[in-house]
Amino acid sequence: MRIAANALVIAVYEAGDVRVEHVVREDAICESEGRFRLPVQGRQWCKLRHVRLRKDWPVMRHALVALLIVVGSSLTASAADFTPDEQAVWQMEEAYWRYVQAGDVERYVTLWHDRFVGWPCFSAEPSDKSHIGGWVQEIRDGHLKFTYELKPLAVRVFDDVAIVQYAAVYATQYPDGTASGAGIWRKFTHTWKKMDGRWQIITGMCAAQEPLQTPRL
Repeated sequence: MRIAANALVIAVYEAGDVRVEHVVREDAICESEGRFRLPVQGRQWCKLRHVRLRKDWPVMRHALVALLIVVGSSLTASAADFTPDEQAVWQMEEAYWRYVQAGDVERYVTLWHDRFVGWPCFSAEPSDKSHIGGWVQEIRDGHLKFTYELKPLAVRVFDDVAIVQYAAVYATQYPDGTASGAGIWRKFTHTWKKMDGRWQIITGMCAAQEPLQTPRL
C-alpha cells in the first residue's frame, strides 16, 4: 500500500489500540534522518517503524520522537534508573538473551506474540513468529558458544504497552574457530504488550550502528 511517492507500507499489525506500521522510504530521506538502508527494487531505501496508540496519541507520538534519537542523546540510562514497571520489562529483554545463549528455543519463542511481525537485522523484509527461533535452534544444535553484552538506553511503559530500546553486541563462535558478529553493535527496538498478565513482543526492529561504534552511556 503506497502512502507517498517515496514511501511504502510493507506490513501492518493491529492489536486492540496498538497499530504498528513497517515502512520503507527512499535513500535521500534516509540519509538525512540517519535511518537504516536496504536494497529494494534495485534502489536504496531505508526501513522505518511507526507505532501508533489510538488512545493518548499525542503522548505516544512525543515519546516516540524522543526514543528515535537515542544514540548520542541524553536518553541513555542504566537499568537502575528504571521504574519498577520499566524494570519488569527490561528483565524480559535480559531473559531473551539468556535463552538465546542457552539455546533454549522453547522458552525463547514464548516471548513472542503469535501475531508478531518485526524487522530483523538480517532480513530485507519483515518476518513473523515462524522465523524468529531459527538462529537459537542453530546455537543449540551446533553446541555453539554465544556471548553478548547489552546496554539499556530507554524504556517507556504506557499501560499495557512498553517500548524498549537498547544496544547489543554479540558473537557466535563455531567449532572451526571462526566467529561471527564480534565487535558489531546493533540497535534494537522491541514493543511489548501485556496480555493475560504476561509481556510478549508484538513487533521489533534491529539494525547495525552506522557508523559502527560503542554507544555512549
